[in-house]
Amino acid sequence: GEKYSWDADTQGWILGSFFHGYIITQIPGGYLASKIGGKLLLGFGVFGTSVFTLLTPLAADLGVGYLIAVRALEGLGEGVTFPAMHSMWSSWAPPLERSKLLSISYAGAQLGTVISLPLSGLICYYMNWVYVFYIFGALGVLWFFFWMWLVSDTPEIHKSISHAEKEYILSSLKDQLSTQKSVPWRPILESLPLWAIVVAHFSYNWTFYTLLTLLPTYMKEILRFDAQENGFLSALPYFGCWLCIILSGQIADYLREKQTFSTVCVRKCFTLIGMIGPAVFLVAAGFIGCDYALAVAFVTISTTLGGFCTSGYSINHLDIAPS
Repeated sequence: GEKYSWDADTQGWILGSFFHGYIITQIPGGYLASKIGGKLLLGFGVFGTSVFTLLTPLAADLGVGYLIAVRALEGLGEGVTFPAMHSMWSSWAPPLERSKLLSISYAGAQLGTVISLPLSGLICYYMNWVYVFYIFGALGVLWFFFWMWLVSDTPEIHKSISHAEKEYILSSLKDQLSTQKSVPWRPILESLPLWAIVVAHFSYNWTFYTLLTLLPTYMKEILRFDAQENGFLSALPYFGCWLCIILSGQIADYLREKQTFSTVCVRKCFTLIGMIGPAVFLVAAGFIGCDYALAVAFVTISTTLGGFCTSGYSINHLDIAPS
């Protein structure tokens, strides 16, 4: 903003433009994953996002319109990530292991944030801000080749899976997968559990992505932390969320496996904790004045508790529509 003299509104458009693209490919992403497979869709989605990440500094020099367009194109590629991921897990995750397995995928997103935020601060401090985009874009392209080499859509076509593991996965899913080829749109649109998941997604993601986008700005402009402090402190909430996602996934599957609670009860309770807890601490953070330590603590606790949602509504898609 300082180099390019962008006002707050322009910065908001730049930061938000990613999600304008991101939202467009959510539903088509699920459909495409069922047609071409999650491996190709996720792989080329990340590859496209990585290429446009490499082009971001050039777009910024060309003008704000170019930058907004490139950011939106990055979002288009990234928007297929979770639909493709769910499509793949539907063929890989045994029912009683879904929470822990999907939580690993979701936790990876948090771990990436934990690493990228402080690393970005260090790169900006010791090198130049453009290298943030060059380095992460290049890593994304490199990741694409490893993904295409190592990953398979289903256990049947995996090159190195053991026979015992393949049989275990397939036998656990034999009554789960549907052979129906057409999409039952009317039952989908009339499904109350589906709309409950949609509302839960909207409610949680509104807060999560607002923080993800604006937390570094809040740390810089309101709490007045420098670039290095900003990177490390902005990463702290997501480190807590990463831990919570891993632990909650283990706990959720343990409760289901031992039949201590039903799957519905586990999903509802974990979603409740992951919604109410963050709301309480985030609202409290707005009333503490200039206590910087308490502000960081409350935001960290809020984001950490949100990790419970991963074993709540985030996995409920596969409970109600396993195929």
